[in-house]
Amino acid sequence: MRVTILFPPVVRVENSGVKLLGAPIGTRQYTTKFVTKKLEALRKVCEKLEAVDDAQIEFGLFRGCLAYNKINHLLRTCPPDVIGPAVKLFDDHFQEILEKILYHACPKPCGNTPRCLRDTQDWA
Repeated sequence: MRVTILFPPVVRVENSGVKLLGAPIGTRQYTTKFVTKKLEALRKVCEKLEAVDDAQIEFGLFRGCLAYNKINHLLRTCPPDVIGPAVKLFDDHFQEILEKILYHACPKPCGNTPRCLRDTQDWA
């Protein structure tokens, strides 16, 4: 008598997490890796922002499209103790982009951006 196997053997796949509605659900390592990927993607987009060469447009795009609205969903869906270190990286990145935009806007850069923007005479 010959036995025919109808179904293949069960193959288990190791899964440390899943993306559900744009939020990482899984282990601490999975969530950290997910948020780090988001930051890298944001950095790549912000590099293209520097090519605009108009500080007002750069700032408008940054504020409207690339700032906190990019991580707002993650801030609401990830545990604070897991996303904490990544939030610091996001903050540093946002500060860096703003400094580049403000430095570009300053007509007489003095190396103290954004403090060099205080004097109205520099703008005249």
